[in-house]
Amino acid sequence: MELGAANPFDEDRLSALPDDVLVHILLLLDNAAAAGRTSVLSRRWRGLWALLPELRFPVDSDPHLVASTLAAHEAALRCLHVGTLDAAPEPVEAWLAVAADRLSGRLVFQNRVPGANAGGDGEEGAGERGAFQLPCFANATAVSLDLGFLGLAVPTAGVFGRLIELSLSCVRFQGPCELGDAVSSLRCPGLQKLRVSEASGLANLAIHSGSLLEMFLDRLDGLQQLTVVAQALKKFSLLNCFVDSRPVANISTNQLIWLQWLDVYDPTTVKLGNLAQLQQLVGTIHVYRLHHPLFSNGFLQLLDQFQVIQKLKLMLFYPKDIGISQYVMEDLTKLPRLTILTIFLQHNGHTFAAALFHVLRMCRDLRKLTLLLHNSDLEASYMCPSGCVCDQPTDWKTEELTLNCLQKVAIDMEEADHQVAFVKRLFTWAVVLKKIKIAFHLSISESKVLRPQCHGRAQEDQGRGGRRLPQRPPLEILSRLPAKPLFRFKCVSKGWCHLIADRLGRRKFPQTLEGFFVGGGGGVNDWRFINLSGKSVPLVDASFSFLTKLPGIKQINLLSAHNGLLLFEHLIDCRYEYIVCSPATEQWMPVPGPGVPPHPRKLMEFDCEDGLTSEVNSFLIFDPAVSSHFHLLQFWHSGGNISLLLNVHIFSSETGVWRESTKEWTKWGGLMEFDEVRSKLGCADVNGMLHVPVYPRHLLSQTKDIQMAVVDMQGKKIMAIDWPGLNEFTAAAFIGQSQGHLHCITAHKKQEGHLDHIIGLSIWVLEDYDAAQGYGHWVLKQGISC
Repeated sequence: MELGAANPFDEDRLSALPDDVLVHILLLLDNAAAAGRTSVLSRRWRGLWALLPELRFPVDSDPHLVASTLAAHEAALRCLHVGTLDAAPEPVEAWLAVAADRLSGRLVFQNRVPGANAGGDGEEGAGERGAFQLPCFANATAVSLDLGFLGLAVPTAGVFGRLIELSLSCVRFQGPCELGDAVSSLRCPGLQKLRVSEASGLANLAIHSGSLLEMFLDRLDGLQQLTVVAQALKKFSLLNCFVDSRPVANISTNQLIWLQWLDVYDPTTVKLGNLAQLQQLVGTIHVYRLHHPLFSNGFLQLLDQFQVIQKLKLMLFYPKDIGISQYVMEDLTKLPRLTILTIFLQHNGHTFAAALFHVLRMCRDLRKLTLLLHNSDLEASYMCPSGCVCDQPTDWKTEELTLNCLQKVAIDMEEADHQVAFVKRLFTWAVVLKKIKIAFHLSISESKVLRPQCHGRAQEDQGRGGRRLPQRPPLEILSRLPAKPLFRFKCVSKGWCHLIADRLGRRKFPQTLEGFFVGGGGGVNDWRFINLSGKSVPLVDASFSFLTKLPGIKQINLLSAHNGLLLFEHLIDCRYEYIVCSPATEQWMPVPGPGVPPHPRKLMEFDCEDGLTSEVNSFLIFDPAVSSHFHLLQFWHSGGNISLLLNVHIFSSETGVWRESTKEWTKWGGLMEFDEVRSKLGCADVNGMLHVPVYPRHLLSQTKDIQMAVVDMQGKKIMAIDWPGLNEFTAAAFIGQSQGHLHCITAHKKQEGHLDHIIGLSIWVLEDYDAAQGYGHWVLKQGISC
């Protein structure tokens, strides 16, 4: 490059852009002062800031600078944001007057005064600084003023023709014109939303508006009388406005659908007009409070006016020191019929179960419940004084309650045993619960909430300050979920995955029975599906047409079902083959047979009779909590009068091959022991091990006491379990599993002539069972007379 040649990188291509593009770039700065400083870049940029349709001044802006900037601005303003620190009223009035002529959109002004609050030092200091006159914003659509308790005089003339929203906060009203006159229909014909909070100087507020839709009044110090005539009003909120005086209010409206009354209520002086359209009511109940003629049962009297409300939001407030305060909940004798209830609990460390139970016993039609907790002194949580009566009455612990319409529950949980106890009771009351949402407090660590239990005993961790958090809640929550959502929760975290997959904890999870198969004992294609889901279309295709349509398959025989998988058998060229399928997803896997069962051979010096055929018993082993792979276990027996075990084969879907396991099944000692497997008495897959009924046969013994053989996934017999309750008057009937426990049924018989008649059944469950350690004990669960 030659000396003095132009550098192509020095070319100012940005300045060549159109004005509207550059204005858009300046808007992204979101700061009027920064946009103004771009004027020093070049002549092209000089004055571009004056074309901005939006100006935003930071929170510490100088009011005089704001006024001069607005005076130099040329374009119409659709948005103006100004922030100041403890500004004086004179410069504020100056820039507001300039803004009133240019603004055609939204104005937001916040004057921050450290320590300013209603009735506090900030308000007194503002009185010394004086007040200012609010100009008329004829074209503004929204005005929000937070004045830091500067004095404000509303304009006596002028129409806010386009104003839709008006918010006034931290204001001392003064001057000859009343706020009610300024916001009524004559001067604000389009006003739809009005909010006034933390204000004084409004002893008598009267508003007449035909357009007003929403009105929120919060902490109006000194208010003595309120009159609102707004027939289109749909939302109205009153909060702590009549704290020091008897409430006198007349709210005239016909279309109110949302009412929040967090204030004193006296039905003799408060008139709320026609509330036939009301859908949601919000109020406060002080669970304990000192007797006061104004504050005792005001909101309870308001509740009495309604027969039906769709949504009710209650704040139940507990004082820190109950002392001699009276229990007010007994005055609540009825609630409107409602479907959605939200309770905000400011409990201050007290037990709140009694008050909640009192409310819920009156909500028989409730469909959705939300419990939100707020503790104003969290560090002192759960430290009720000794002898505190907050847990009285205690009927919630023993009395039953049926919430047979409650389907959705959302709950905040903190580190307190009484909260856990109440949630557990709630789950027993809600018999049709479908959806649960639990929000644990930040003080509860994941390790506390998600650590699985060990050997069925509740574990506890030391929490902050030595407090303990029981480990039961997660299992109680998860046990209410259907199977599919439950397994989706395994993706939340490793802790949730381990908790759901834990064998002992999984016993608490219900397996919803959608239906079951019934076999008629006739063999091939002789079964039917009993639909229990209540749906017109069954969960599965009981004909299994997706299998019978496969080439080479004409007839199939259902052998067994385990944890959602079915085992089918079919015959091809005198050879047994198998199919394992999921009826819910219609996914299947073919399994070839290990071969044709051999003819019985000579065993030691004992000759099997000629012409005997071989019998095959096949079992499916599948436990998704242990492994995603399934196993097939197959026993070959000799036929005839004496059935002896010949071969044992095991198949794994992981390897895809059969393996002979005869030697691992049989025992060698002085003589060989043979087992006759009785598949007609059922089988059970518990903790990844198969339990099958067997008759142990010793060659030199004539005994035939039935047992249950425990077989692992390698086809090895781990141990044998004696069948409970057997004697000369009983017989083994069936084994199975439920909720992760091994169960069996023993039949009681009575001989009449040459026939045995069943006169009763005993159902046994094996408790504290551990096959690896070889222990467990049978417990009689139920007896049935036939």
